[in-house]
Formats: sequence, structure tokens, C-alpha cells
Amino acid sequence: MVSDRDREKYERAFDTFDSDRDGRITWSDVQVLIDRFEGGPGIQSFYQMYWQELVGLSGGDEDGLWRDAFIEAQSQLEFSPSQEDTIQSAADSIFQSIANDGGDEIAKDEFVNLLRRVWGTDDLHAADAFRQLGPDRDGRVSRQEFVQAAQKHFFTTHHNVGVSAAFFSEL
Repeated sequence: MVSDRDREKYERAFDTFDSDRDGRITWSDVQVLIDRFEGGPGIQSFYQMYWQELVGLSGGDEDGLWRDAFIEAQSQLEFSPSQEDTIQSAADSIFQSIANDGGDEIAKDEFVNLLRRVWGTDDLHAADAFRQLGPDRDGRVSRQEFVQAAQKHFFTTHHNVGVSAAFFSEL
């Protein structure tokens, strides 16, 4: 049973993924999202894996997921250690798409811009998500810190809102 709070989060994510607003998420919708990242192949690989997991959990086919099937599958989704390389590559690619200067650190404004561009997140929520990443005293997050936060988020019970916001809006 999906809690009301989780249902609300999953519905917001569904609405973001459903780029053509036809009430169903297809691979084409996911590809639109991937393109918004303007990032590397790690993002593509991650979302292909994510899509396959959702389709498998829903018992559906790759033609698409209706809202209820997406919500149910999302509530059952768990990532396994065998997917660690894919998640690390995606985290690195997402980091690259955030870092405007191509450096090894990201600032709050860069993170906020990514969340606005990809997920349509408002600045206040995006800034809060950045704080959850745990920036250093200088207000920046290193590539290593971001990748480690992603690994912790996916493979432990430590839920990081900043990582969740970058990968999935606010799941």
C-alpha cells in the first residue's frame, strides 16, 4: 500500500515524466527528460535501467506505463549492488551537466538551474535540496561528495533529498 505522502510524490514525478501529457509514460517521454539533462551517456544508461525496472515491476509492456502502474512500480523499486556502476556513471554525468565550468565542484546556483531545467523545481525547493547535499563551508559540493551521496542514497537507508531531487525530482 502506497502512503498518501508517497503517492503525492510519485504523482508529481509522473507528471514531470509525462512530457506529452497523454496520461502515460513511454520511453519517448523518458528520452525527453534525458535530453533536458544535456549530459553524458551515464544518464542514458541509468534511465534505461530505471525504465526496465519500472516496466518489469508493473507487469506491463514497454509501450508505456499508466499513472497507477507507475506509482505501484515506483513504490516497489529497489536498486541492487549489481547496478552500482550504472548509478555511479549517472551521478558523474549528472554532476557534469550541473557544473557549468566543467570543474570538480558545483555551487548552489548551478544545482538550482539544473533542477529548474530538468524537473521544473522552484528555486526555494531546489535550494533546500542543495543544502541536503551538505555543501562545504564555501557553499560548494565536490564531484566525489555528489557521487558518494548518490551511492549512499541508492544502496543504504540514508535518503538524501538532494540526490533524489537531481535524479527523480523529489522521490
